[in-house]
Amino acid sequence: MKSMKVKRKLLAMMLMAIVCVTNIIPISASNEIVTLDGVENIALDRALRYVPCSGGGKHTMYGRGPCYGYNGPANGDNTLLFKGGLVTQCSKCQQVLATEQNPYWKPSYLGWYTMVSGVYTDIGTGLHRVYADDWTYNSNWVSDKFFRSFEFLGAIP
Repeated sequence: MKSMKVKRKLLAMMLMAIVCVTNIIPISASNEIVTLDGVENIALDRALRYVPCSGGGKHTMYGRGPCYGYNGPANGDNTLLFKGGLVTQCSKCQQVLATEQNPYWKPSYLGWYTMVSGVYTDIGTGLHRVYADDWTYNSNWVSDKFFRSFEFLGAIP
Protein backbone atom coordinates (compact mmCIF):
# COMPACT_ATOMS: atom_id res chain seq x y z
CA MET A 1 0.00 0.00 0.00
CA LYS A 2 2.76 2.39 0.99
CA SER A 3 4.79 1.60 -2.13
CA MET A 4 1.73 2.38 -4.29
CA LYS A 5 1.48 5.90 -2.76
CA VAL A 6 5.18 6.45 -3.34
CA LYS A 7 4.84 5.33 -6.97
CA ARG A 8 1.86 7.66 -7.50
CA LYS A 9 3.74 10.61 -6.03
CA LEU A 10 6.78 9.80 -8.16
CA LEU A 11 4.62 9.52 -11.28
CA ALA A 12 2.86 12.81 -10.46
CA MET A 13 6.19 14.58 -9.94
CA MET A 14 7.55 13.23 -13.23
CA LEU A 15 4.43 14.33 -15.10
CA MET A 16 4.64 17.80 -13.54
CA ALA A 17 8.29 18.07 -14.59
CA ILE A 18 7.41 17.06 -18.16
CA VAL A 19 4.54 19.57 -18.28
CA CYS A 20 6.77 22.34 -16.97
CA VAL A 21 9.55 21.62 -19.46
CA THR A 22 7.27 21.35 -22.50
CA ASN A 23 5.22 24.47 -21.72
CA ILE A 24 8.09 26.91 -21.88
CA ILE A 25 7.23 29.56 -24.46
CA PRO A 26 10.22 30.89 -26.37
CA ILE A 27 10.33 34.66 -26.50
CA SER A 28 12.28 36.34 -29.25
CA ALA A 29 14.53 39.15 -28.16
CA SER A 30 14.36 40.70 -31.62
CA ASN A 31 10.91 42.34 -31.30
CA GLU A 32 11.23 46.08 -31.39
CA ILE A 33 9.23 48.11 -28.92
CA VAL A 34 8.04 51.44 -30.24
CA THR A 35 6.60 54.14 -28.02
CA LEU A 36 3.63 56.10 -29.37
CA ASP A 37 2.94 59.04 -27.08
CA GLY A 38 3.95 57.09 -24.00
CA VAL A 39 2.12 53.86 -24.91
CA GLU A 40 4.35 50.92 -25.76
CA ASN A 41 3.42 48.90 -28.85
CA ILE A 42 5.36 46.24 -30.73
CA ALA A 43 6.37 47.64 -34.11
CA LEU A 44 3.43 47.32 -36.50
CA ASP A 45 5.39 45.77 -39.33
CA ARG A 46 6.71 42.90 -37.20
CA ALA A 47 3.99 42.05 -34.73
CA LEU A 48 0.30 41.46 -34.47
CA ARG A 49 -1.38 41.69 -37.81
CA TYR A 50 -4.93 42.06 -36.46
CA VAL A 51 -5.52 44.63 -33.76
CA PRO A 52 -9.04 44.37 -32.32
CA CYS A 53 -10.68 47.50 -30.98
CA SER A 54 -10.71 47.78 -27.19
CA GLY A 55 -14.29 49.02 -27.61
CA GLY A 56 -15.22 45.69 -29.21
CA GLY A 57 -14.81 44.16 -32.66
CA LYS A 58 -13.32 46.15 -35.51
CA HIS A 59 -12.18 49.76 -35.30
CA THR A 60 -14.94 51.96 -36.75
CA MET A 61 -12.93 54.69 -38.43
CA TYR A 62 -14.28 58.09 -39.42
CA GLY A 63 -12.49 60.72 -41.47
CA ARG A 64 -11.05 63.63 -39.47
CA GLY A 65 -9.34 65.55 -42.24
CA PRO A 66 -6.32 65.77 -44.52
CA CYS A 67 -2.82 65.44 -43.15
CA TYR A 68 0.86 65.97 -43.76
CA GLY A 69 3.06 63.11 -42.55
CA TYR A 70 6.44 63.88 -40.99
CA ASN A 71 9.10 61.38 -39.96
CA GLY A 72 10.56 62.60 -36.67
CA PRO A 73 9.53 64.73 -33.72
CA ALA A 74 7.47 67.90 -34.02
CA ASN A 75 10.03 70.01 -32.20
CA GLY A 76 13.16 68.64 -33.81
CA ASP A 77 14.74 67.32 -36.94
CA ASN A 78 11.98 65.84 -39.12
CA THR A 79 11.36 65.05 -42.78
CA LEU A 80 8.16 65.52 -44.77
CA LEU A 81 7.05 62.07 -46.02
CA PHE A 82 3.85 63.11 -47.80
CA LYS A 83 1.16 65.76 -48.25
CA GLY A 84 -2.52 65.09 -48.88
CA GLY A 85 -2.95 62.06 -46.65
CA LEU A 86 -5.92 61.38 -44.39
CA VAL A 87 -6.42 61.09 -40.64
CA THR A 88 -9.16 58.77 -39.40
CA GLN A 89 -10.24 58.06 -35.82
CA CYS A 90 -12.08 55.14 -34.22
CA SER A 91 -15.40 56.19 -32.70
CA LYS A 92 -15.12 53.53 -29.96
CA CYS A 93 -11.52 53.62 -28.70
CA GLN A 94 -10.30 56.95 -30.17
CA GLN A 95 -7.38 55.24 -31.96
CA VAL A 96 -5.98 57.53 -34.67
CA LEU A 97 -4.69 56.27 -38.03
CA ALA A 98 -2.82 58.54 -40.45
CA THR A 99 -2.38 57.25 -44.01
CA GLU A 100 -0.68 58.60 -47.11
CA GLN A 101 -3.52 57.44 -49.38
CA ASN A 102 -7.24 57.91 -48.71
CA PRO A 103 -8.75 54.52 -47.73
CA TYR A 104 -12.23 55.71 -48.78
CA TRP A 105 -11.08 55.86 -52.41
CA LYS A 106 -10.17 52.13 -52.24
CA PRO A 107 -6.61 52.55 -53.53
CA SER A 108 -4.46 49.51 -54.27
CA TYR A 109 -2.02 50.60 -51.55
CA LEU A 110 -2.06 53.00 -48.59
CA GLY A 111 1.58 54.08 -48.68
CA TRP A 112 2.96 55.38 -45.39
CA TYR A 113 0.83 54.97 -42.26
CA THR A 114 1.11 55.20 -38.50
CA MET A 115 -1.18 54.72 -35.53
CA VAL A 116 -1.42 56.95 -32.51
CA SER A 117 -2.87 55.71 -29.24
CA GLY A 118 -6.35 56.85 -28.29
CA VAL A 119 -5.13 59.36 -25.73
CA TYR A 120 -6.72 62.13 -27.75
CA THR A 121 -10.47 61.99 -27.11
CA ASP A 122 -11.33 64.34 -29.96
CA ILE A 123 -8.73 65.44 -32.45
CA GLY A 124 -11.26 67.55 -34.32
CA THR A 125 -11.39 68.10 -38.05
CA GLY A 126 -9.19 70.13 -40.35
CA LEU A 127 -5.60 69.86 -41.57
CA HIS A 128 -3.44 67.70 -39.30
CA ARG A 129 0.33 67.55 -39.10
CA VAL A 130 1.29 64.06 -37.95
CA TYR A 131 4.78 63.58 -36.48
CA ALA A 132 5.97 60.02 -35.78
CA ASP A 133 9.12 57.91 -35.75
CA ASP A 134 7.36 54.65 -36.59
CA TRP A 135 5.88 54.99 -40.07
CA THR A 136 5.18 51.70 -41.87
CA TYR A 137 4.85 51.38 -45.64
CA ASN A 138 1.90 49.47 -47.11
CA SER A 139 2.18 48.36 -50.74
CA ASN A 140 -1.04 46.32 -50.95
CA TRP A 141 -3.65 47.07 -48.33
CA VAL A 142 -6.26 44.63 -49.65
CA SER A 143 -4.08 41.62 -48.79
CA ASP A 144 -2.64 43.16 -45.59
CA LYS A 145 -4.21 41.32 -42.63
CA PHE A 146 -3.55 44.29 -40.36
CA PHE A 147 -6.24 46.36 -42.08
CA ARG A 148 -8.88 43.67 -41.57
CA SER A 149 -9.33 45.12 -38.09
CA PHE A 150 -10.61 48.43 -39.50
CA GLU A 151 -13.95 49.46 -40.95
CA PHE A 152 -13.90 52.83 -42.69
CA LEU A 153 -17.22 54.67 -42.38
CA GLY A 154 -17.91 57.92 -44.18
CA ALA A 155 -19.63 60.45 -41.94
CA ILE A 156 -18.18 61.81 -38.72
CA PRO A 157 -20.42 60.71 -35.80
